[in-house]
Amino acid sequence: MNGDERSRALLHDTAACYRFVKSTSAACKLSSGFPSYLEPTKKLLEHILELSVCTQTFLSDFPSTNQVEPDEYRRHRQLLHLIRETWKSLHFYVQPAVDADTLNVPTALVKLLTDRVQLVGKCKSLEFAVIHTDKLNYFQFPPGDFEKNVIDLGEVVAPRLKFPPNLGLVALPHSQAQHLFLNGLLAHEIGHFVFARLNCLDRIKEAISEGFRAAFAPTAIVGLNARELKQYPEVLQDWAEELFCDLFGVYLLGPSFVLSSIEFFDLSGTLAADGSIDEIAARSHFKFEWDHPARLFRLWRQSALLETLGWWDEISKNKSHHIRLIDECRKLRREAFSFEIPCGSNIIDAFFKTIESIEDEVARLTNKLRNRKRQAREVEEFAELRDVISTYLGHAVVPSTLYVRNEFKKPNAIVVLNAAHLFYLSGIEGLMNNSDKPDPTDIMQRDIWMERVENWTTKALENIALPNVGGA
Repeated sequence: MNGDERSRALLHDTAACYRFVKSTSAACKLSSGFPSYLEPTKKLLEHILELSVCTQTFLSDFPSTNQVEPDEYRRHRQLLHLIRETWKSLHFYVQPAVDADTLNVPTALVKLLTDRVQLVGKCKSLEFAVIHTDKLNYFQFPPGDFEKNVIDLGEVVAPRLKFPPNLGLVALPHSQAQHLFLNGLLAHEIGHFVFARLNCLDRIKEAISEGFRAAFAPTAIVGLNARELKQYPEVLQDWAEELFCDLFGVYLLGPSFVLSSIEFFDLSGTLAADGSIDEIAARSHFKFEWDHPARLFRLWRQSALLETLGWWDEISKNKSHHIRLIDECRKLRREAFSFEIPCGSNIIDAFFKTIESIEDEVARLTNKLRNRKRQAREVEEFAELRDVISTYLGHAVVPSTLYVRNEFKKPNAIVVLNAAHLFYLSGIEGLMNNSDKPDPTDIMQRDIWMERVENWTTKALENIALPNVGGA
């Protein structure tokens, strides 16, 4: 191509890139009315929009000559490629974030989780933009991936534009946006952000290495090839992060997090008719995977932490089969679990040698969430108010202001969430018996009352978050 041909080619492709950026970012333009967004999501959308304006301005001046020389052509091509590829990656975030307005995310729960995380060491300025996903899963976007794309693009088109510091991105299934209790799994995804942001792996990496060396005798290590010697410690690191996030979720939300995990992974289906764990139904849940520990292992460690934090004594008498499953998991031991690859048993042994260091790391970070007895701060209030909250819900009253011992009291949000979650599991029949259609076998009516309990609980959390506001 001669200079004119190179120029025309660049002009066309630059205009095409301009159009792509403009259309990709168009949905980010926020109005003053509906829809409205939580502040972190608003910051995310505003940043993408501002980045698009800077990108379009940059492209408007590019290329700047009619006779483009080969070196200049190659340089322009590289910049166009960077801009287009970065905006391709940003395209993934835009519509899911736009869809996640305050009516389509569990707003009260997200605020509660944010408040709890900000009590964790070095996390007081963290905030989270919650976006949607079409996958039936919860996940967190590693901080480095999104931020690197934005920063690399910003250095080209807007060096002064800085990405909001301490902004994490987590996603929930769009179909579950209206649920309260199930979305407690967001606590696990927030745990991934904290794990990465606070470099928690650095503090447990040595324990992982020691566990690996101890679990593999020198003769066994000699039998491993170079790929396995590198891969297996990385598997242990992945398992360690997943366990960290589970335990972090328990610290943030208490039993409600564990109950959410049971429901989402359908773990209650592992109970046999006599209430014990059915080894056949639970077979896959005893198996470790490459990137996740076995699901019943995770539930086992969560149940152990509930006991450590004082929650178990307060919830163990609940009649829900979910609580029965937690009780059964408390009896599990190392021998129950497998990893079906060569040397899989050695890898699990190595992981078991690192569990204490992982638990210590979570406990260190969450010190402010425990009382002087090293238990959860909310346990004593929960013991005092859980029956009162259940009574309120049983009479279709929002439990945000309680009348206790001849005075009105605003309960702690974690106390309400957990008491309501237990009621959701075991109190629906009683609630239905008080209705004009008392048929507990009617699934459609049961669904209606379950939804109402979640709505009343959500309203209670919203009221508690407001100063001097009660609710009924």
